[in-house]
Amino acid sequence: MPKLSAVVIARDDAHLLRSAVSSVSFADEVLVVDSGTTGEVERVCAPFGARVLKIAVSGGASPIQWAAAEAMHDWILCIGINEVATPELVEAVRELLASGETDSPAHRARDVNVFMGRPLSRGRIFRRSSLRLFDRRRVEWSSLGTPQSVATAGDAGLLPGMVLHFDVPDAASAIADMNARSSLDAIEVALGGVALGGFAILFAAVLQFLRTFVGSGSFRNGFAGLSWSFIDAVGFATTHLKARELVAGEDPARRGIGDPQLAARSKGVPTLRGTDLRKY
Repeated sequence: MPKLSAVVIARDDAHLLRSAVSSVSFADEVLVVDSGTTGEVERVCAPFGARVLKIAVSGGASPIQWAAAEAMHDWILCIGINEVATPELVEAVRELLASGETDSPAHRARDVNVFMGRPLSRGRIFRRSSLRLFDRRRVEWSSLGTPQSVATAGDAGLLPGMVLHFDVPDAASAIADMNARSSLDAIEVALGGVALGGFAILFAAVLQFLRTFVGSGSFRNGFAGLSWSFIDAVGFATTHLKARELVAGEDPARRGIGDPQLAARSKGVPTLRGTDLRKY
């Protein structure tokens, strides 16, 4: 039976690290890669016998690529600090390795967000998966430092169970995340030089809500699905509102040039040219 190294990539706040390490503690080795946390990683990992390494990435290697090279065993199961492998996934990995049926070098698992205490596992939009279990001897590494294999195209190698994400567990964190992402997305939209009008933004946001909540089946996730769909639609609208502000700042006609009253009201409107975009 092949031995398994479980790799946990730890960064930022380590308050969820205990749950992540505990969920993969069945592995023959648990390797925690500390790539810049604010918590006491060694103290949290000690009860599980996990090996903690400070990241020393060089030559463009990603944390997971570097960790895979440092692991004791060839089969790697990887999760992040804000993630938890479900018991169903753990059992599936155990059975796969015990059976010796390891012809495929890589296997995927479903990624499911936990929001408002409920896994958003219902509906088409939430049927995402990513490569989680692989034989490091038989995979290639992408330019981004992620493992990839033609054997995992589509649903090939999809394991039972899920990896639960706790990145945005409540409405406050989801709104904060939405605001940050919309600022970045707005720059990309604004660089195209086209901004939607007010009614167009409203209409598009309503369509976005219906597409997520009804069309993609988020309504099957109950109140959490409703809240997620609403925040998603608000994020869409916020992106285009910010983009409109940026484009308006670039267009002299819209900034009120030649009209003192409009010019006075337009003071402070950010522009693409000469604007420090790092604040967005």
